[in-house]
Amino acid sequence: MENTNLLKPFRFEAMWTRDKSSKEVIESAWQTRVDDPQSLKLAKKLDATRRDLKRWNKSCFGSSRERIKELEQKIAQIQSLEATKENLELEASLSLELDEWLAREDLKWKQKSREIWIREGDQNTCFFHLSTLIRRRRNCIQEIKLEDGSWINDGEDIQKYFIKNFKALYQTGSPNIPKNLENLIEPCISNFENEELCKVPMRDEIRKVIFEMKSLKASGPDGFPALFYKHYWETVGDQIVSATQRFFRDGRLLKEFN
Repeated sequence: MENTNLLKPFRFEAMWTRDKSSKEVIESAWQTRVDDPQSLKLAKKLDATRRDLKRWNKSCFGSSRERIKELEQKIAQIQSLEATKENLELEASLSLELDEWLAREDLKWKQKSREIWIREGDQNTCFFHLSTLIRRRRNCIQEIKLEDGSWINDGEDIQKYFIKNFKALYQTGSPNIPKNLENLIEPCISNFENEELCKVPMRDEIRKVIFEMKSLKASGPDGFPALFYKHYWETVGDQIVSATQRFFRDGRLLKEFN
């Protein structure tokens, strides 16, 4: 089920990390002054990063496919000319630039395909592309059979059907909540284990957890995969640590991170 009227959510592109200027964008956004609690500071700085990356991608980075096509045309044009020293040097320079953009395009499809068992260095854009299309078709709901036996296949009708049924599922006029629910489950950890779990983690522990995550696994609601936090750790690490430690101290988690 696809709806072109819905806003496309932000997603950090892994290929951006191959452009050195992306670091400057992150550093600039991260310098946004926020006089709020640590977790709210993190949320607002991520918002600023999303905004600035969108602007930078549109004005500077551009479309990888368009850039690849443009470079291939330039190389073909030079190859049709006389093989002078200047033309050979220019062809070599353009070929190196083309290799870089091909690597970026390959990384883009690797991220979309989510085939994490493929090694980072593997180049198989066609495979990644096909696996992405297959997953999209598998996740697409083409039609729904209604209670009366009829079918609906319009995308907007299917969306309304799901919304209506989920609202009805979680609504009731007279909920019956049993008493003493706390006693239904016996403790399964000791007091010592509980203290260890609730203890505020150290910086090295937080960093270790993040760097052990799969870089290109599906991102959370903020649109940033683990790769973002790893690659720009020198810039974002302090705020990540502060927000994480603050959560362990006060036990509050903003909806932006849930």
